[in-house]
Amino acid sequence: MKNIIISTIIAGALIVGSVMFSYSYTNSSASITKAADNVSISGDEQFITINTKGSRFLPEITIAQANMKTALTVITDGTFGCKATLVIPAINYRNNLPPFGETAIQIPPQQAGAVIYGVCGMGAHNFSIDFN
Repeated sequence: MKNIIISTIIAGALIVGSVMFSYSYTNSSASITKAADNVSISGDEQFITINTKGSRFLPEITIAQANMKTALTVITDGTFGCKATLVIPAINYRNNLPPFGETAIQIPPQQAGAVIYGVCGMGAHNFSIDFN
């Protein structure tokens, strides 16, 4: 009887774990495929929004227009740890982000093919903006 209970608990844990992994993988794939949804253009300037929630920057990949002024807004929602520091080496940007709120960052026009990376203070979590 004891072995049946233990086997049932293990089987249940495996099923729950598989469902959670599948859900996590599906959501992370969606964040990459929907990358263009975080870019809007008004006049001669584009606006990009990156969110920090949990342990990632979302979306992880953004496709942006080259040769345009770019306003990047980083929205924080309970951000802590190494993600509280944002580093964007290409524009010599390093700053602490608030735990909750928005941080505006100006990015000068970039040539087609340029890629700008943003990373947390430890370099463990990142996002990229690909200019086409």
